[in-house]
This record gives sequence, structure tokens and C-alpha cells, in this order.
Amino acid sequence: MYEQLFRGIVSLQKNSFIDYPGKASAILFFTGCNLRCPFCHNATLADGTTEPTISPTEIIEYLTKRKKFLDGVTITGGEPTLYPNLPELVHFLKNDLGYSVKLDSNGLNPTMLEQTSFDFLAMDLKTTPERYESQLGAQEKVAENLLKSLEIVKSMGANAEIRITCAPGIVDDSVIESLLPLLKGVHAVRLQPFKYSDNVIDPKFFLNTPMITDEDLFRWKDRIGEVVNECSVRGK
Repeated sequence: MYEQLFRGIVSLQKNSFIDYPGKASAILFFTGCNLRCPFCHNATLADGTTEPTISPTEIIEYLTKRKKFLDGVTITGGEPTLYPNLPELVHFLKNDLGYSVKLDSNGLNPTMLEQTSFDFLAMDLKTTPERYESQLGAQEKVAENLLKSLEIVKSMGANAEIRITCAPGIVDDSVIESLLPLLKGVHAVRLQPFKYSDNVIDPKFFLNTPMITDEDLFRWKDRIGEVVNECSVRGK
């Protein structure tokens, strides 16, 4: 009955206190992504080969049962905006189950963002737009789409944030300086330190690449803080 509504959802994390700012949330994971970031730890999610580990009925039963303990649902991936059922799913979670919904997205599909009534948006800005094709495997209209999605982030004020994963070879001083004009008007930016493991999509990408230090992270935090309301380093 609910297969089409939940199409693309492959797993459920039953609770999290860090993914949805100010809320305890369950997390729904979509499979498949339109990028191949070398630092991604979810290779099987990115390439769309992950098989579902839970049924739509089980998800609904869990969310219904946990209403007293959960405030929201975080939808992540993979990339959720690849699925045309996303707006209907968010509507169902909000209006039928009564949850606040946070969406994680890479911002490459602003049209889908405009069609979806999420309550909080976390958008990844991975590097400068011109590097997306060569480093991240993006296909087309990167700058145009990112700029449109950034406008959505800015329009949402404190109900949205930009996340930058600070991976070696992807983010450096010149990247941060190039991103500053794009970030003006954004309420909050979260810098995420990169953690290397053999599970990233392309471990060879980071061979002989100087690691990013805490000094780098906090220098970038201060620089970005000059153009946004809030900037923080996750876990630091």
C-alpha cells in the first residue's frame, strides 16, 4: 500500500539527538546519489545498490509508536531529491503522522526543493561550483542549481543551514575565500571535519594530500563567520 510513497527508502535509524537541531529525530535513508564525492563514507548508498532493510509498514508502525519520544524525522541519503515521491512523503510524515521534517540535500535539484514542504533544510556545499564536475562527478548546471538552492536556504533563515565537509584536496583556503560571496545571507554554516577511512569512495584521492588541521578549521570558521550569522565546527 505504501511502497510507492516510500520508494527509495532503504533503512531507518531509530533515533538521533544530533541530526535535527533541537529535536530528537528518526532518520530515513534514501539510496542513490547524483554525485560521487571521494570522501563519501556511504558508497553503497551513493551508487544505489543498497537493498531495503525495512518495509514501509514497519517504518510507519515505528513512527506512530514513538510519537511521545521523537520530535521529528530527518530525511537523508544518498540524495532524496532524486525521487519524485519526496514531496508526497514529506506531506505524509507531517500531516498524517504529525512530525516535523528535516531534509538533507546536496542542492543540485532546486526544483524539487521548491516542491517539498520540509521544516528544516541542511544543504551540503562541498566546494566551489566549478570543481563539482572534475572532483565530485557532477553532470550539468551545477552553478545555476546551487545558486537557486542557496536562495532557498537564505529565505528560510534559522530553519536552514549549510554544511561544508572539510576534506583535503576538496576544501582549502582558496575554496573558502571563493565561497564567501555565495554564503552572504545564509544564517548558519557548519564545518564538518573529514575523517579518513578505507570505506570512503576513493581512498586513493587522499594519498599524499596534506591533512586539514584544527587550526585550518577554526581559521575558516572565523572567516565564514564574518559573512553569516553563525559558523561552527562540528565536534570541536
